[in-house]
Amino acid sequence: PKLIISASCGVEPKDIIDYGPLLNGAIERSSWNPNKAVMTQCDLCPFPMTKGRDATGEM
Repeated sequence: PKLIISASCGVEPKDIIDYGPLLNGAIERSSWNPNKAVMTQCDLCPFPMTKGRDATGEM
């Protein structure tokens, strides 16, 4: 794959899960790196973008 599409976070009944650190950690541990990552920014947990890799949408 050349593209990752994700939201910046997920809302669970008792918690908010910040996907940004999970995504960055997975990419750092992987031997494969995506060309682009499209992150839908949720107001509850904005995601700091990685220059040259990340693009954004708004939710």
